[in-house]
Order: sequence, then C-alpha cells, then structure tokens
Amino acid sequence: MRVLGVEPAGAPTLTRALEAGRPVVLKDLPTQVQGLCPPYAGAINTEICSAFLDGTILLSDEEIFAAQGELVRRGGWVVEPAGAAAFAAVRSRKLPAALLAGRGPANPLRVAVTVSGGNPDPAQLAALRAEAETP
Repeated sequence: MRVLGVEPAGAPTLTRALEAGRPVVLKDLPTQVQGLCPPYAGAINTEICSAFLDGTILLSDEEIFAAQGELVRRGGWVVEPAGAAAFAAVRSRKLPAALLAGRGPANPLRVAVTVSGGNPDPAQLAALRAEAETP
C-alpha cells in the first residue's frame, strides 16, 4: 500500500516541510482552496507524514474545484473543495508514474480516496447544483 498526500500547488506547506525535514512557514499562499492553505504544516504532522507518506501530489485550484464540481453535480455529494482534493488527484491523472507502470487488466491499480469536508460555501455549492440541473 502507498499513501500520498494532496495539496494545492499554491499552498504546498506539507510538501515544503517534508523537503526541509521541518515546518516551513509560507508567506504567499495563492490558492482559493480554503481548508488546505495553512501557513505551515505543524511539527507533529510533518513528523508523522515523513514516516508514513510515500509522497505528495500538487494540484491546481482548477483541478480541485473541477473534482468538487463532479462530485456535487454527478454524485449529489455535499463536499467542500478541500474534501475533494484526493479525488482530484485521481481525476486529473496525477498519480505517480511508478504506480501505473505495468498495470493492466491482469494487474489493476486499486485506489481509495477520502472524500470529506461537509462544510462547503453555501453559495458555491448552490451554484454547482444549479449547473447540474441545467440541461
């Protein structure tokens, strides 16, 4: 089993902390994905993730919002953008090439993602739902 973290490219606080081996404060966080934009990853989180993560995937805000939109429009989910980030990594085909090497019908890649975050912006969620209802 491999465990990957997912972050917006505009707020790669965990990625930078893992690279440095310690928390790194980022002053510029150009992302609209609330919930995934702390100024730094804490020391305990960095330590745990360093021990158990096999890497991180950075995604654009657009990729994360598109994944949220698909979950809301096609699946009827109530999910905030941050909660759709793991699905966005799969939807955007951003999984590491090493995981995909040699995969096929006889040896398929099995992927599980966590979808969480039941606190989306009500207006944004309503707009996504309205898109689903538009023919």
